[in-house]
Order: sequence, then structure tokens, then C-alpha cells
Amino acid sequence: MAEDYLVEETATGSRLTWTVAMEVAHLAAPTAIVLKPVLGLAVGSMVSGLRKKLATR
Repeated sequence: MAEDYLVEETATGSRLTWTVAMEVAHLAAPTAIVLKPVLGLAVGSMVSGLRKKLATR
């Protein structure tokens, strides 16, 4: 699993680009099929929380 973020200045403030990636080993592929939607919800929840927090600043 890896993540990267980039904060760029814009005319009205700043922009955050957050990239998350995961590579699954061949033997873990069946597990990944089940975990993919769960991880997607977790990351989506983190993004939503971050948006709310940044909106108050």
C-alpha cells in the first residue's frame, strides 16, 4: 500500500491531490475482492472527514 499527496497553490487558496494505491499479491487476490469495497468506503470516509475539516478553516 502506498499513498502520496501534493498541495498546490491556486488563485483562491490551495488544492490537495491525494493518491492511494495498493498492489495485492497473487495468493491474496480472493481476499482483495472482498476487501476492495470496504477499503473504498474507509478511504471515502477519510476524504469526507478531511473535506469537512478543511471547510471550517
